[in-house]
Amino acid sequence: MPLRCLTLVAVCVVFISTEAVLVEDVKKAVGETVSFRPAKFDPPVTSIVWKHRNSNEIVFKAIEWDFEDGLLIPNQRFKDITTLDEKTGEITITKLRIEHSGVYTIDINSKEQEQIFSLTVTGEDVKKAVGETVSFRPAKLDPPVTSITWKHRSNPAVKVIEWDFEDGLLIPNQRFKDITTLDEKTGEITITNLSVEHSGLYSIDVNRKEQGQIFSLTVTGGDVKKAVGGTVSFRPAKLDPPITSITWKHKTNPAVKVIEWDFEDGFLIPNQRFKDITFLDEKTGEITITNLRIEHSGVYTIDINSKEQEQIFILEVMERVPKPKITIEESSNPDVVYLRCEYSGTIIWKNSAGETLKGTNHTPGEYITAKNTRHPENFYTCTLKNAVSEETSDPVYERDLFKE
Repeated sequence: MPLRCLTLVAVCVVFISTEAVLVEDVKKAVGETVSFRPAKFDPPVTSIVWKHRNSNEIVFKAIEWDFEDGLLIPNQRFKDITTLDEKTGEITITKLRIEHSGVYTIDINSKEQEQIFSLTVTGEDVKKAVGETVSFRPAKLDPPVTSITWKHRSNPAVKVIEWDFEDGLLIPNQRFKDITTLDEKTGEITITNLSVEHSGLYSIDVNRKEQGQIFSLTVTGGDVKKAVGGTVSFRPAKLDPPITSITWKHKTNPAVKVIEWDFEDGFLIPNQRFKDITFLDEKTGEITITNLRIEHSGVYTIDINSKEQEQIFILEVMERVPKPKITIEESSNPDVVYLRCEYSGTIIWKNSAGETLKGTNHTPGEYITAKNTRHPENFYTCTLKNAVSEETSDPVYERDLFKE
């Protein structure tokens, strides 16, 4: 009997140990970096797909690699911050945000592995526009408090504002002067008239000891996506009279003047690419550009009374998605066909019941497997989508897929 108990305990220990290997629970702060590596990676490996399941149980592909087609990052929230080592299967995500929290799994050679990685990203993730105001407050401030220091984790890190019981307030860094205040009773920092350079991670030291709380701030101008042929308008945050001149510039290489107005001389459009499509309201400073083209993408700034303002506007002009066409590929099974939709972006498959179907990657695009249900009026559609447009294919009916 004791032997049986020992054997049972051993099995339980192995089981617990196996679970510990299969489930990895990681906590990171906003702005930090995380890496996940599969426990086993047996060659030959011809494909790798990392998937992210968020709190709403929606699954996204984070990054994928195929021996023939190379690397692809299908989801916008992972672009420019995600890398994959195809030799080890390790994924690395930098500049983490709250939305990166969730469960990560890996498919190797189209087979989902048992290993699960759970990521929790903590901290405040704040987005503001140029010219706005932000405040950060520590979760707790236990007295007695004799010193408070807020730091901006730029490269290198700088002190933003500090307070000492004996010496009072000090703002060591020039970029925060005249716009930063601190409430020493609550520890709350407030920064007004934000500019893009204020983006980054902020942390607080209380009584010379760094607290665990991290705050992430992203300051952007008007970040706008528009379709080719569309119209965009940008307006400055403030326009304090008297106004004697306004100049909008497109920061290409080199930068060009888009449109300018002068109290004495009126309007002028110096650059050919903006002629006949650009308008300026001199009372509000608002610029409007119609009939947009790809070449209008970029950063726009405004000079008021010959002084460049801090506010920036980012425009991305994108082609509309084409109307997709579903192609049909037969299989060796007369009751099964493959439906393909070719596109390098977001693809949404649906059936006649309105259900969203999971597609399988086929660069460029996806395919689904359609089975003969003996309901000829059943159909399938493929929808292509990007940030500015959406198009759906003509339906493909089961009656046309399977001939009786």
